[in-house]
Amino acid sequence: MRRRASNVYGRPVFLAKIGIIAFAIALLSFFSLAPATARSAGQGARSAARADTATMDSLERRANVRLRAAENALTTARARRRSGTIQSDALTPAARARRDSLAAAAAEITRLLVRSDAAPLVASFRALGSAAPLNGSPRIAQLLDSLNDLDKARSDFGSSDGVDPIFVALTARVGAVGHEIETAARARRAVFRREIDSLTPAPVIGAEIDTAPLIAARDAAERAQALAAQSVATARYSDSIAREQDDDAPGMFGVGAATLVLAAAVVAIVIALAIALVLELREPRIADIAEAEALSGARVLVTIGDQSEAPERQRRSADREVPPSIEQSSDAYRLLYGQLADATFDLTVIAVTGDHPFVTVSVAGNLAAIAARTGRPTLLLDTDFQVQPVAKMMGIPETPGVADVLAQRLGWAGAISSVLVSRGRTIDVLPSGVLGGTLQAVADEFASEMERLGRRYETVVLSASTPEQGTIGVAAGAVGKVIICLRKGRSTHAALRSLLASLESSGATMRGLVFWDREDPESVVGWVGAAKRLELMG
Repeated sequence: MRRRASNVYGRPVFLAKIGIIAFAIALLSFFSLAPATARSAGQGARSAARADTATMDSLERRANVRLRAAENALTTARARRRSGTIQSDALTPAARARRDSLAAAAAEITRLLVRSDAAPLVASFRALGSAAPLNGSPRIAQLLDSLNDLDKARSDFGSSDGVDPIFVALTARVGAVGHEIETAARARRAVFRREIDSLTPAPVIGAEIDTAPLIAARDAAERAQALAAQSVATARYSDSIAREQDDDAPGMFGVGAATLVLAAAVVAIVIALAIALVLELREPRIADIAEAEALSGARVLVTIGDQSEAPERQRRSADREVPPSIEQSSDAYRLLYGQLADATFDLTVIAVTGDHPFVTVSVAGNLAAIAARTGRPTLLLDTDFQVQPVAKMMGIPETPGVADVLAQRLGWAGAISSVLVSRGRTIDVLPSGVLGGTLQAVADEFASEMERLGRRYETVVLSASTPEQGTIGVAAGAVGKVIICLRKGRSTHAALRSLLASLESSGATMRGLVFWDREDPESVVGWVGAAKRLELMG
């Protein structure tokens, strides 16, 4: 599993492609589903958070009805008492004036209490506390000071956007202070009414009507009505705060767009890694040298790492005419040639195969270049009639080639091109050409041509990377010795098993493996011609 995970992390471009697609899908899904989800969730939250004011309104209406009934009963009783008795004429004008002023003060307090009950606002509470009948009460003066301080502090917090919890707390405290002012006003009104009752002359004749129970019933109804009104006001204010919070909540459950983008990115990363890991488990790739040797049963001869060219190799025009695929200062290919050659450093004929055409040509071309630098006549030929990588990597025409020689349209000498691989050193290159049929159909002719070329050249390197079924087996059988190029993190187990099966059926001997640990090379079609044009222009 460690090797599979290493191969997954070693494919950043593939992961990026999957991740971008998954990110786009996740982001569109989040933004399309967020409004509907927010609406459904918001409705449930509002129904749970908002108080049921309908029941409280009903209780308040019943309390008002009881209060009016108690007041009417008391008024009727007092009227009957006044009409059924002979009032005393001993009431002085000063007492009568005092009684009238007390009645006016009680009526004024009643009017302001009705106003504050209907509109429990700071202005209503302030008007009630500042009324003339309530002047001189230390308790009410203290409550008015507290009310003004709380209102000033609340106005400072109410200027910011959104709902501030301190603003909510101050508003609740303002309501509590206002209700205390109402309670004090009712107490003062009760005092006035008792004094009014005390100024009423005692009856001299007639039946006495006891109004004490009616007064007690009226006071109880007033307290119930005040409690119901306070409950309704508190519930309505809480409901208004909940509505403002629902209106200000952005995105999905209050989540902003940045959070949705971040969530989509996390989902995309997880999906990309999961898909890449599943594909890796279904079609595993070679992760390291130990895995390559364990699967093939052969030894890794050399690892081709990062390319490093010496700057002095590009000073002369001859160095610049060398194809880019030929590395003039690579120690890896010298080590590879030293392990393949015999005791006299004699390397005759060998085939290089692999699952990537340009990697195969790079190894085969550099191996041929090392042999040419030792002073041996060297030939590089190609059997990939579909991609034709040798012609593209070496910058030579794709035809004529091996196909023309096998079809006897011309001899091999007329199809060979010479390519410079170092200062004063060249190799002969025989491209694949265009074959009408398959290499299996002309296997005997190909074997005889390889034998003829083996007598002509001291070193022949065959690049056999074609995906055509059976071609690698024919090429390997004609040569007899083969090395396989494997790419780290890209060559699959299935491709290696297919190559091993082809070599086993052809009877060729595998000399070892070349482990490619760098980016795959690309084609350089027309590189030589472009270099010459640039040279002429400048």
